[in-house]
Amino acid sequence: MNHYAARQLENSKLWHYTCKNDNCVRAVGYCSPWEICPDCKDKLPHQAEAQNCQLCQGKGLIKSEHPCPGHATPEEAEEHYKQYLLDHSEFYSKTKEWPKDKCNVAKCENEGTIYGRMGNNDYLLCDLHATKEALSDVYGQVGQIWSSY
Repeated sequence: MNHYAARQLENSKLWHYTCKNDNCVRAVGYCSPWEICPDCKDKLPHQAEAQNCQLCQGKGLIKSEHPCPGHATPEEAEEHYKQYLLDHSEFYSKTKEWPKDKCNVAKCENEGTIYGRMGNNDYLLCDLHATKEALSDVYGQVGQIWSSY
């Protein structure tokens, strides 16, 4: 089981957003000291070009040139992770005409025709609210996350 939460760095007053699994804690999102290799990010790990990548030696990850130094509060660390989720969010069309459900934005009565995916959550949005700003509002605060993925 993965437990995502803001955690205080050892011997520090700073915070990172992290994932804990079997007593192993690692920073995630923009708090992570690692980033996806820009030279082979679009190749599958088993493809020869990815395995022969000179930059990452086939690992798919490189050390960040500007790692996150940490945050003064847990809320700042949570907001940093939310920004990561928002930057990696996706929008895609609803494929079924029925049922006709309303947009997930509060007080919006329009039909939801587009899904916004943020993290592992999908939100149904209307054409007017299919924006990252509206998706961020519907998602709310990050807080703690428990998952098996």
